[in-house]
Amino acid sequence: MPANYLESILGDNPNALLAIREIPMFRNCSDGLLGLVYRYGRIVHLEEGEELIREGEFDQWVYMILSGVLTVHLGGEHVDTVSSSLVGERCILGEPRRATLKAAPGGVNALGIDMAILDWLENPRGQAPPETDVYKELFALITAEAVERVAKLEFNQTDTAARHHMFIHSDALADTVVGLMENRFQSDREQNMILYDHLSRTDRVSMALSMGEDRVTLNTAKLVALYTSQGRHGEIWQLAEHLLARRKDSRLDVAPPFFSYQAFLESTRQKVGVYLAKTLGMKPEQKGLSQENWREHLMLDEGMKVDLGNLSRWMQYAFGLNDRDMIALLRLLFQEACATTAAINATIQSMIGRMRSLAFVQKLGQATAGGEAGVVELFHSKTVEEMIPVFSRTIIQVHLIEPMVAWQEKMNRGQKAPSAGAAATLSSQDMIEDLFR
Repeated sequence: MPANYLESILGDNPNALLAIREIPMFRNCSDGLLGLVYRYGRIVHLEEGEELIREGEFDQWVYMILSGVLTVHLGGEHVDTVSSSLVGERCILGEPRRATLKAAPGGVNALGIDMAILDWLENPRGQAPPETDVYKELFALITAEAVERVAKLEFNQTDTAARHHMFIHSDALADTVVGLMENRFQSDREQNMILYDHLSRTDRVSMALSMGEDRVTLNTAKLVALYTSQGRHGEIWQLAEHLLARRKDSRLDVAPPFFSYQAFLESTRQKVGVYLAKTLGMKPEQKGLSQENWREHLMLDEGMKVDLGNLSRWMQYAFGLNDRDMIALLRLLFQEACATTAAINATIQSMIGRMRSLAFVQKLGQATAGGEAGVVELFHSKTVEEMIPVFSRTIIQVHLIEPMVAWQEKMNRGQKAPSAGAAATLSSQDMIEDLFR
């Protein structure tokens, strides 16, 4: 067993086990899962700028953030910050790291779990896997986090889409005002008719004073100058709004793809049904895998949490599944949640990128001393510190973080301490051998 695992360093320590239970994800977990985390978990302490995960690398560590905030870097460029409690879970799918995560100012403390403990699923070596219910419980907790993230990102997507529409509309409106000031629409018969029709009903005097030399088309530059001289600035914007509402503007027709939690639920239900039918020869529709039942068991509570333990118990009872079957279905649900999360993030980033390119946003940013005014990048949930009560944070700090930091400092004085990520990962073969001793 690697020297930097909790049990290897802290030994038989009830206080350390108690501290793990204070972490929100493990608050209601079984003693068996608590012991598993203690045997195959480690505490990582990072100073500002140190890496937790490196883009492009392969390893099998999932991290629960205990304190601090991480910065996200793609291709060396800082693109975001992360304050969520769980990071790095996609390693379960065997994928390389998609980004580099570094500790922000103030540092980061995290609990890492080596998910090589799931390798027995691929290589059981002819033996009955030990503690399958415990591994299922761990995977259910991680999958629940991935599913909850889909629902939270849906809110983020809705908020970003609303701002996207507002900024696109504002950019088109500002451009229309400039067009009126520059008399850009004089040669456009359709738009002249829109303006003529509007002014003939609302302001015949100003319309008459703003006619061009041909006495047929409007000179909107003269109209804007007239309104400005009379302090009627609001009417300029109202006229631009009316013109924009009546004429076609391709900028306003862009509607980004939208992903909903309900669509995610239906997609996963169908895929679970196919899996049960093909792999286990079942007819799931005859056993109650209806939209209503599936959604009921994946319903979010007021805290945006989902109980996949309840889902597991229902499916195992209704379909006669064993723990191994259920872990396979949880993996399917986990994969779908990760794919949906990636799709939502791509949509959000596309909208943000488009908003940044707008002349309206850039000018507004310049007017407010720089920056992309109003373009908030991502939905930021509560920080980890806010989710963990002060008493719990104290227990975690005293019985987990401080002993591990002291051990790391001792290692640094004597020899190079294991770093986060792949360098400290137990090989799959070693893990399997340890599991079956």
